[in-house]
Amino acid sequence: MPPSKLLLGRVALVTGVSRRIGIGFAIVRRLLEDGASVLATGWTPHDEGWIADELSEAERTKVWWNGFEAMCKVHRLDWKALGFDFLLEP
Repeated sequence: MPPSKLLLGRVALVTGVSRRIGIGFAIVRRLLEDGASVLATGWTPHDEGWIADELSEAERTKVWWNGFEAMCKVHRLDWKALGFDFLLEP
């Protein structure tokens, strides 16, 4: 099924994304294809590195940025006022 972009402007938190063969990874991939900003969590020592193996540089940047931005929102931090304005939004 082709990406729909119906989720542009929406944010999703997906937990349990530690295996690239698992449903969590498939959900993250689909949410990204449909335009959502995704913060994915999960870690298992033998699966370390799956992001580097499976996601493009642009996808890795988007996932990192989404996590950074989400943490700032949760803690009501203005990242630019805190001196992180050297970071460029993707």
